Amino acid sequence: IRLVEAMENLGAIGEPVILEMDKFLPDLAAAVWDYQPDIAVCTHPPLLCRILHVLARDRGVGVVGFFGGSIESMVYSEELVGWVTELHQMAQLPHVKITTSSAFLAMKIFAATGVVAPAVPAFGLATDMVWAPRRQEVLVWKTSTHCCDNAANFFGLVDKLAEDAGFSYGFRHLKALRTTNEADYETLASFQAVVLFPYDLTLFSFYDMYHAGVPIFAPDILASTHYLWRGAVTAPRYSDLEQDRIAIRPGWTSDWDHLKKALGFADFEDFGIDFHPRLVGHDVRVRFFWAQAVEVYYYPAVQYFANAADLIVQLKQAKLPEISAEMRRFDRTNLQNAAKFWRGTLLNVLGNRPS
Repeated sequence: IRLVEAMENLGAIGEPVILEMDKFLPDLAAAVWDYQPDIAVCTHPPLLCRILHVLARDRGVGVVGFFGGSIESMVYSEELVGWVTELHQMAQLPHVKITTSSAFLAMKIFAATGVVAPAVPAFGLATDMVWAPRRQEVLVWKTSTHCCDNAANFFGLVDKLAEDAGFSYGFRHLKALRTTNEADYETLASFQAVVLFPYDLTLFSFYDMYHAGVPIFAPDILASTHYLWRGAVTAPRYSDLEQDRIAIRPGWTSDWDHLKKALGFADFEDFGIDFHPRLVGHDVRVRFFWAQAVEVYYYPAVQYFANAADLIVQLKQAKLPEISAEMRRFDRTNLQNAAKFWRGTLLNVLGNRPS
C-alpha cells in the first residue's frame, strides 16, 4: 500500500517532481523496502533507478537496471550532470548491474557515464508467434508516419510496380489491420513477409517478427538516416546542440577500443571524428555511423531494399522459407546466449550483496 501511495503521489505531481526528486526518494525507497527484496529491477525511465540506488547503497539490495530507453528521459538539462554522475556511482557497487536492450543504447550510456552496460536484446517470447504464411499478401509496417501519411502514394506505386513485374502477392498496411481489429499476433504471422520501416532503435515489433521467423524487408542502411532516428530512444531531449552536449563525457573516445571489444563491434571505425551518440540529431554522418549498431542492420537474414522498385525485385526473388530458417537459427543461438547472461548476472548480483 505504501508503494502504491508513494507512486500515486509521484504521478499526481507530474513531471516537475523530477527537479525535486530528492524530496520523494526516502518515501519511495521505504515503500519498496516494505517488500524486503533480495533483488530489484528498474527499467523505464532509468531515472527511477535512483529509488533502488538508495536501497542498494543503504540496505544491500541487489539491483539490475535493464534500460530500453534514453537515460536522459524525464530529466531536465540542469539535472542531467548530477543524474549521469549518480548512475556511474551506482554502477560501481558490486551488487548492481546496468544493462540495455540495444548496442546503441549501451554505447550512449558509456559515452555519457563511462559505464559499460552489456546489450541484451529483447525477444518475442510472449507473443507465441510462429511464421505460418497463409495470406497471399505482404504486410507493410509503417507506423511512425501516420501524421504525414503517404500510404496511398506508396501503395499505388508498389501495386503498379508489382503488376509490371508479375509479382502476385498484394500489400496490406498495418493500419488497415488495426482498423478491422485483425492486428493480432496470429494474423501478423500469417503474411508472406513484412516490409518494416524502422522508426526507432528498440522497435519491439522487429524483435517479435524476427523471433517468429517472419521474413523482414527493411530500407537499406543508406536510408536509415531518414527513417531510424524518430523514436523515444534517440529523439533530442533538449532544443539546442549546447544543451545536447551536456551528456557528452570529455575524452570518452579514449576508451573506444575497449568499448568495441566489450560490446562485440570490433569492426567499427571512428574515422577520427567525434561520433558521440548524443549527436545523432545534429549530424547525418553520426546517424549513418551508429546505424551499424542497430539490430535491424546487423542481424542475419534481414533483407534490404534501395527503393520501391528494388523492393519488388527482392520480394519476387526471395526464398522466403530459407530466410525464415536462418532467422530462427540465429534467434535460437541469441536466446541461449541471453539466458546464460541473465543466469550468470543474477547469481553475481545476489552473490555480491554485502552480508
